[in-house]
Amino acid sequence: MSPSLTFGRFPGCLALLALAACAASSCGPSGDGSGTAAPSGRAGGSSSKFLASLPLQAEGGTLDLGTILPCVAVVDRTATIRNVTKNPVEILGYASNCGCLTPTLKGDRVIPPGESRELEFSLRPSGYGSKSIRVEFASSGGMVGMLRVDFKVGGAVRPLPPVQDHHVSGKHEAFDFDIVSEEGASFKVLSVDPPVGEIVRAQGPRALVRISSWEAEQFAQSPMGLKSPAVKRDAEGRLLEVMVTVLTDDPACPRTVVSLAFLDP
Repeated sequence: MSPSLTFGRFPGCLALLALAACAASSCGPSGDGSGTAAPSGRAGGSSSKFLASLPLQAEGGTLDLGTILPCVAVVDRTATIRNVTKNPVEILGYASNCGCLTPTLKGDRVIPPGESRELEFSLRPSGYGSKSIRVEFASSGGMVGMLRVDFKVGGAVRPLPPVQDHHVSGKHEAFDFDIVSEEGASFKVLSVDPPVGEIVRAQGPRALVRISSWEAEQFAQSPMGLKSPAVKRDAEGRLLEVMVTVLTDDPACPRTVVSLAFLDP
């Protein structure tokens, strides 16, 4: 997922440094490429001291969004950054280390001492588990501030695994996907769409659906499949993926999606 970058009058060398810093991090689950890596050359306690010494500080510290349901497409929030020094700070550029978060700084980019600016952002969560994203601010001398956004995607039924691979050179297979409730709540699987498999165990908290690679391929080649947004193809028309919506009676997020990826040898 590519970083979200916004450069004003951003010196070319500094832009390249910011790009390199963003490329070195991602926005996966915490502890596994979470996007919480310390600035280059600093780690652990030295990183915390460095961040605390920056002239721009986020009011309230880390912004914790709590648990976001997986069926939520976009989360819009506003954070505030403040110049805590006795000198004006000019923001020449700012960047998110995850393409899932788009930041927009409001107001003048020169922040006088003691004054603040609002940062509006739109977050498009994906995947599951705990995540941490950061927005870094740069001036002519380098990094001058950082906003950290923490959240967890969960609180509803989810597939395990969400994606399985079918190698097209091999025999057709049936792939099992567990549909589980993170809260251990009871639910029922009602249907799979497109109907390219079967419901093996309908009742949760751990249900089971089985997807057939043969049925998925047949659907993809049908008139309905050729027009379906659930079917992904490459530029040459080769089948890449069939996404199957599993409908449940879970009140929080009744729909979850499993995917069968078709891989060339």
